[in-house]
Amino acid sequence: MLVAAPILGGICAAAALAAIPQAMVPLLAGDGVQERISAAAWPLVIAAAMTALGALASIASGSAARRLNPGMATLADVAMVDAHMDVELAAYDAPDFTERSEAAETGSARSAMLLQDALGFAGGMIDMITTRRSPPATSST
Repeated sequence: MLVAAPILGGICAAAALAAIPQAMVPLLAGDGVQERISAAAWPLVIAAAMTALGALASIASGSAARRLNPGMATLADVAMVDAHMDVELAAYDAPDFTERSEAAETGSARSAMLLQDALGFAGGMIDMITTRRSPPATSST
């Protein structure tokens, strides 16, 4: 779900962006208002449907990430506690041990943010690729 939903969202964004110019050509043509609106209706319906489907894909991706976050946080916490348990007792008196321990705790706490950031980055890259690959608008005039 974490991989498929952003890809589906990117495909939907590309389809919506491809449908918008198809609607604009008849809307900006010189015919009567009724003819312009009826000629642009289907491309606008397709653009709206693709936008809605893309939003649903984004919601599904976020939901999957929220289900994964507690497990990731637990694994990070357990790894940090295990690392603390494996340290020699004398290491606790080392001058930089406290700083390293706090850094490990901070990293463990931010593991959920790492997943959100990775998803945001991947989604942005997918959107950038799909919008770059969108076909140019064709004119019928």
